[in-house]
Amino acid sequence: MKAEITNLTQSESSIVLEYVKSSKKTYITEDEYIIFISQPEDFNQSISLGDLLHCVVCSKDINAAEQGIPNEMVTYIDPPIVKVNMPTPCYKLNNVAKLYYILPAISDDPDLCISRTIIRALNGMLNVKLYVVAPLSVISLLEPIANNHIFFRVYTNDFWGMLTDCNILLGSQSIAINALLNQIPVIVIGSHGFGGLVTDDNIQNFTESGFWGRIGGSLKEKIPVAAILYEIQYVFDLLNFNHHKPLHLLSSNHIDLLAKAFVENGAKDMIDKIISSSQQLCRFLTNKEDFLQLNPLIPCCISIEEGLGNNDCEKLLINANTNKILAVVGTDEMNIIKLCNGKNTVREILSKNESADEEEIINFIHDLWRAKIIIFNTAMLELINK
Repeated sequence: MKAEITNLTQSESSIVLEYVKSSKKTYITEDEYIIFISQPEDFNQSISLGDLLHCVVCSKDINAAEQGIPNEMVTYIDPPIVKVNMPTPCYKLNNVAKLYYILPAISDDPDLCISRTIIRALNGMLNVKLYVVAPLSVISLLEPIANNHIFFRVYTNDFWGMLTDCNILLGSQSIAINALLNQIPVIVIGSHGFGGLVTDDNIQNFTESGFWGRIGGSLKEKIPVAAILYEIQYVFDLLNFNHHKPLHLLSSNHIDLLAKAFVENGAKDMIDKIISSSQQLCRFLTNKEDFLQLNPLIPCCISIEEGLGNNDCEKLLINANTNKILAVVGTDEMNIIKLCNGKNTVREILSKNESADEEEIINFIHDLWRAKIIIFNTAMLELINK
């Protein structure tokens, strides 16, 4: 517990946002860290709960509690997107309309069900050119099922320059949002189904649901081919009726609200706060006088049950989310644990157990924290520092 604390400054939160995308650990000390999780596979990496200070989850489809992490140690955020200023989009259909389907990573369509459905829908629509922008590994799997009017381009971070001739964009999440910010018509198709064309009438609902797919949709929801074809034709009809002028499907007010919700969404400030409170917690954990001021708390996921066999004095401490037995404790230890209610400080717990060895109790509370049988009320740290 004597590791030197890393001096992360608040200005480095922009760097931490990059960690969100790559799901890296951000070490606050040599051992203790914050983990950023953006997809379920990120839990496959080595995660020591004993050294975990906080978990930041960047996807609504991930339940960190299933990994044994107390909910009180988890924060769900929507990472802010970086607005891209694209060239003026093309509204003229000419003889052949051009559609772009953007798939940034295989994790956005792991079984390629979405991509195959889109290609199947567009294979028979000969009055369009579909450009699929995806990772090279995906392209090799999709090319054999595509007709000659469907083209493939390898996804890169600067792919936005390709969209100067884009009439309609098919995509979800940050891809859809950035296209909308640049007044490109967007049909939302994603992991939560078929959302359809984004307009002033439904932009609020899409904003609240995050542009994952159908508003109110569920993960891996089936996407109907007929719905894709109908929506594309509807946009074509609008463009033709509008004489190839900008459709302005979104008002300037809604575009401003969209930017505020996803570009300036407060995630940076939230990450700053998590880093700051984690730094403070490490300082309190490594200094005895500070440690005595902490308020240990049993998280909601911990259940206390009777021990096994004939020993009525033993209690089992179980993580209810994983059904894992974290510890078997006796009467004396249980008396200490019962005092960990978020109100008593460690010093007050010691004062109520004067007959016990002080260092043993302190080490026991440390061990409880490393097992995540207790956590510390980080909200109290600011009050302690004042």
